[in-house]
Amino acid sequence: MPKGTGWEVLADSQHFKQVDVGNWEVIVDYDPQNPSAYHATGEVIGVTMNHEIYKRVGIEAHGNDQSTVGTNWEQVPGALMWVSVNELSDYWGVDEAYDVWWHQDGKVGTDPTEDDWDRVDDVNAYQMIQLDVGRDGKVWATDGSQLYWREGISEENIRGTSWTVVPSPPVSNVAHCTNGLVYAVTQDKVLRYRVEGSPENEFRGTGWA
Repeated sequence: MPKGTGWEVLADSQHFKQVDVGNWEVIVDYDPQNPSAYHATGEVIGVTMNHEIYKRVGIEAHGNDQSTVGTNWEQVPGALMWVSVNELSDYWGVDEAYDVWWHQDGKVGTDPTEDDWDRVDDVNAYQMIQLDVGRDGKVWATDGSQLYWREGISEENIRGTSWTVVPSPPVSNVAHCTNGLVYAVTQDKVLRYRVEGSPENEFRGTGWA
């Protein structure tokens, strides 16, 4: 897996407090015999200290040009304090009232407007502070103590149906990786991961390590 050799500052970056990467699509696989044919695209979305939402435009790799920093940032209407994107460019986010919002970009086919965001639950039904959506579309979230998993997500219903509490130590942050592993940072700042996650249990796992 490429790890890079260092960090570069994007000159046109906003004052971001959080970003997420998703929707990495390899259109033409890399072939050492024909490297110029390689083609891939991706998406980066983030929120600023003022809760503005931006997405990175122009992230694309062609041939030996592996530069995927994109060309510029475009503001997405709305206001969130945390945002995540899946492989279908569907956005999930948490606002400053700790409510969860969702936008099905693939279905709408346009940049979201204020009205394109759907509140996932009733107002103040849950007090989520952070969430993460995996490559498979599954969503994990935390209210700063309890850990939640979104039930009912499928190709037919990518928004899901309800939240289920997953037994865990008090959690402040959760991440759902592309390989299905779920990591959590506990309130006492210990990194834990979910064990025995598999396609059969939708990577919910059975316990913690």
